[in-house]
Amino acid sequence: PPIDPDEFKKAREINFKRKGKPRFLHILGTAASMDRNGTLDLLDSVKLTKSDFELVVKTQHPISIEYFLDDPRVKYEINDEKDNSSLYENFDALLLPRRWGGLSLTTNEALMSGLPVIMPNISPNDKLLPKVWLVDAELKAVFPTRAPIEVYSVDHQKFADKIDWLIENNEENMKRLAFEIGKENFSEEVLSPQYEELFKSS
Repeated sequence: PPIDPDEFKKAREINFKRKGKPRFLHILGTAASMDRNGTLDLLDSVKLTKSDFELVVKTQHPISIEYFLDDPRVKYEINDEKDNSSLYENFDALLLPRRWGGLSLTTNEALMSGLPVIMPNISPNDKLLPKVWLVDAELKAVFPTRAPIEVYSVDHQKFADKIDWLIENNEENMKRLAFEIGKENFSEEVLSPQYEELFKSS
């Protein structure tokens, strides 16, 4: 759906200005089949990182013990935030090794909030995000629906290396690039004419 950039203006301004220890966001959301958002891949990758940072894992629902990592760098927030944009405030990037389902509203909103999004190097992520934000992934399974769905898993060491790289390159211009990508692809001003054309042709 189209996203109003002004809805995420406060989050964006906070993220552009933030200083101090790098702080990353992961949205677990509602647990889905085969660990859709790649939370387990992310936690395994965190074990291999060398840097000091804070990772906040957010979800609306209680989660099973397998999703908890005993690492002082990892925090958990289990609540239902009424203001969607506040989900993305005071972070440096979204870490989302999403295993299947392609891009998500979370990705789009994070970009609008000025957050680089680190994802697997698969379609459609590779059509939207800079290559340097993508991490190699391997096909692990295919499950049948009306169309077969491919399930990928990132290389844990390479994802860990990307987190460490992100800390070394944590610059405001990367966050501004994230916002530009979001605005150029998901703003109402860009998408509304496309929807209007679809309605006319249907």
